[in-house]
Amino acid sequence: MEELWEMMRSLLQLQAAGEQQFAQEEEQRLRRQNSRLAGGSTGADSAAETSEILAENRRLVQEQKEEQLRLQREEERKAEASRTVGKMAAHMQKNNKPRKPG
Repeated sequence: MEELWEMMRSLLQLQAAGEQQFAQEEEQRLRRQNSRLAGGSTGADSAAETSEILAENRRLVQEQKEEQLRLQREEERKAEASRTVGKMAAHMQKNNKPRKPG
């Protein structure tokens, strides 16, 4: 029984060591990735880039909203034109009926 406990203790130590090794490797990988992404740029350059990206995103969102509004107005004009045509057709049909002699 004691031997079983010793084996379990050894396994737990190996597991802990493996997790620690994995954590260290992952940290190194993330540091390498971060340095590649930074590309050696300074914090000011990065902040300026971020600012430019945000400004561009805001501009694109504004353009998209304007386009949606334009399309909505166009649809409303089409619907109004369709209603007008329908009213005109009904009026013409009513006026083109033969009149009863009176």
